[in-house]
Amino acid sequence: MKRRISFVLFALMLTVMPVLAQGGNTVTFNGFSFSFDSALATNVSITQFPGDPPDYDGPGGPQPAHTQFVLHNEAAAPESMFDGVGGIQVYRTADFVVGSEYQSRYQQLQDLLTTRPDLTSFQVVGPNAGNLTLPYLPVFSAAQVIRAQARYRDGSGLSGISYITAYRQDAYPFMASEFRYTFQGISADGQYYVTATFPITASMFPAEIASDFDYDDFITNFQTYMDESVAALQNGTPEDFAPSLNVLDSVIESFSLGL
Repeated sequence: MKRRISFVLFALMLTVMPVLAQGGNTVTFNGFSFSFDSALATNVSITQFPGDPPDYDGPGGPQPAHTQFVLHNEAAAPESMFDGVGGIQVYRTADFVVGSEYQSRYQQLQDLLTTRPDLTSFQVVGPNAGNLTLPYLPVFSAAQVIRAQARYRDGSGLSGISYITAYRQDAYPFMASEFRYTFQGISADGQYYVTATFPITASMFPAEIASDFDYDDFITNFQTYMDESVAALQNGTPEDFAPSLNVLDSVIESFSLGL
């Protein structure tokens, strides 16, 4: 059973520390801390998830124990970070089962951070991409179909990558609201994996599929469409997205591990 501890930032409870900077809030819990602007969210809830049973048969296998922070604006805290403004999960890598998807993606991120290849090579998408992906936790029962604005991030005891992505199981044009900004990081000692995801709206994409949409023509030109979609995301300014990528970058840059 999940153990939930929820905090309303303005109540100033013990583990939620106000930042002196205008409009800022800092959360510190079990040695992990981060800050975010009040314009992004008003509340944060913290859940300590003990992990799925070893025989759990869902996508990616059992989800390991982790601490989840969900940013939201509702009075009641959502169950998942995908139902709020965004969220952060902190895993102990010792809890990743050898041979599991979690262990595999942890190793993939370790290899990237060690060799530091040019991340633009991972932004090839569509039929030309093959099985190319960037590491992402938690595991989804859908495909990572696009990647853009990928970059390395090095912070306080934590290194990783951030990028824009989308997950889906079909081949249709992208809608403005289906993208997400993510950070995937590992502590300097390799003992913790930190993942953050924020839904974003990309203004260069339509809000809905056009009424005269021609699916056959779309599929015929699918690779061109995917290439143009990556370019549109890649060339977008921070303010072309909501929330602004600058606001989300500042959350990631505030991560600190004192575990």
